[in-house]
Amino acid sequence: MDRDPKLFPKDYVRGAVLRSHLVPQDETVYACDGTPQRRPQFPEKLKWVVRRRTGEDLKTAFVTVHESFLGEPYITGVKRLSVEPEEGAVAIEVRMGDRRHVLFSATDLQREYVVDGSLHIQGRAAWLSYDAAGKPTDTRLFDGTLLVSGEERLVGPGLRQAEIASIDYAAGLVTLGQPCLTEADEGRWVPVRSATHEASVRIEKVLAADRFSVAGQDLRPRTGWLVDTCPNPRDTRDKRMPA
Repeated sequence: MDRDPKLFPKDYVRGAVLRSHLVPQDETVYACDGTPQRRPQFPEKLKWVVRRRTGEDLKTAFVTVHESFLGEPYITGVKRLSVEPEEGAVAIEVRMGDRRHVLFSATDLQREYVVDGSLHIQGRAAWLSYDAAGKPTDTRLFDGTLLVSGEERLVGPGLRQAEIASIDYAAGLVTLGQPCLTEADEGRWVPVRSATHEASVRIEKVLAADRFSVAGQDLRPRTGWLVDTCPNPRDTRDKRMPA
């Protein structure tokens, strides 16, 4: 990360190291080296990794833990933990000296999962930190209803969900099909999910229990441009068509 000081003047970046811990899952890993796009922030050469799985009826979660440090690294081990049922969730263990941390993520918020045979979680994500004796010292549960680790037990209200009834794109107003908002939600980011895509918007102002404003955020679909293909690859004429 030693880059041109004119582009990156902050001294704390110099000498920093980024180490990536790949958690494999019957996959092929390609290490690549090449010239990136010509941008001032990019180095002359760039290294990257391509991870690929092949087969039938694949259920894949590519997991990588990035570790940035100055001097000596602090992560001593990373491994995948078993999850039951397997579909829709992944869990890993990260070791730092005599401590270990468990990170969990799921796509099905209505299902209870068992991690490593003993940890019960129902929610979008969870994080637990254990001391050298194996006792949990810190726990977090995100958009969840249950987290049980031995005698430790966390319960929560879970994720509030509502279908979108209508959107006023010009005014930046979203009306929900069910009332679930409070004034405390102002300033929070909420996930918006369709059948094929998920994004996030910021609640700028709660107008009612079922309506909020996104202010200047543009929710409209974008218009892109397609460059027409040419039989002659040397023909660089810019033939643009609206998408």
